[in-house]
Amino acid sequence: KQRTKGRRRCIKETLSGRSEGTMKKKFNLTSVGGSSILTIFGVLMLIVFALLSLSTAKADRNLADRTWQAKEAYYKADREAEEILGRLRAGEVPEGVTKNGKQYSYKCSIDDNQQLQVVVEISGKDYRIKQWKKVYTGDWQGDNSIEVFGGVQIDD
Repeated sequence: KQRTKGRRRCIKETLSGRSEGTMKKKFNLTSVGGSSILTIFGVLMLIVFALLSLSTAKADRNLADRTWQAKEAYYKADREAEEILGRLRAGEVPEGVTKNGKQYSYKCSIDDNQQLQVVVEISGKDYRIKQWKKVYTGDWQGDNSIEVFGGVQIDD
């Protein structure tokens, strides 16, 4: 009989998950280890950095595209100005060129707000470029919405 009781007790302990001197531990969400929390935090940080990298790459691509378009427009106007200079050196005065003595001036449009202004002095086969610069031609509107500190007057 003693053996039978011992076996029953052993089977009961095995089924209930208890043995003498021990209690069954319940799973607690707060018992998740610190390493698991750090792993989750690390994965979240990697996701955040990946998203930041993607947005930076997109912004860099947009900037590169705008820069390419601006350079392309400038060099198109530069090529047009060189062609006009070549025609002036050949003795021809193209339309849109203003003559003032030996000086010739003309403008080539870069875009809606910029143009290339050129002033050239030609005497015979020699020429001298007086001005070859990009000029902003759009309307400028200052922003006066911010109040600036005007100083304090000190009376003696």
